[in-house]
Amino acid sequence: RLGVQFESLSEEQADAIDLIVSRVVEGMAPAALDGIDPRAPLAEIREALGKVTAAHRVSLAARCGPKERAILKHDPNPQVLEALVRNPNVNLPEVKALMRRSDLLPSTLEIVAEDVRWRGDEELKITIATHQRVTFTTADKIVRRLNDLAIARLIQRPGLHPGVKQKLMT
Repeated sequence: RLGVQFESLSEEQADAIDLIVSRVVEGMAPAALDGIDPRAPLAEIREALGKVTAAHRVSLAARCGPKERAILKHDPNPQVLEALVRNPNVNLPEVKALMRRSDLLPSTLEIVAEDVRWRGDEELKITIATHQRVTFTTADKIVRRLNDLAIARLIQRPGLHPGVKQKLMT
């Protein structure tokens, strides 16, 4: 238990501190997804997710179990999806399903590409390298780690970053 007292704060500073404290408190709150059925229609899941603060969903995604991951994989917030891929309990099929989302952040693609848990999966590497939001740097790193057979499959796939494709062709 800790108490902090400020002698003088502007209204702007007080609002900023209030926001930070509320995010911390919300992040420690119990899960708010208990009433959501992972098999419910997508619109219903997203409506229920909208009633939970983004900070809480991000915090939950980083440590949740299978049922919550089945719900949070439908979250429209890209930071929630990034927290999901960082979750130490997420499995390969879940990551592959997430990589099919078009609304991922480029940083999420890089996190998955660099994660040692998935480094041996050539199909996942190809999926990331051809994702519409992948950066040249991430795609280039992935391509360097592919074997010749995987590179041949990669070149056949649409969506490969033009700079990477040019580099491969030369």
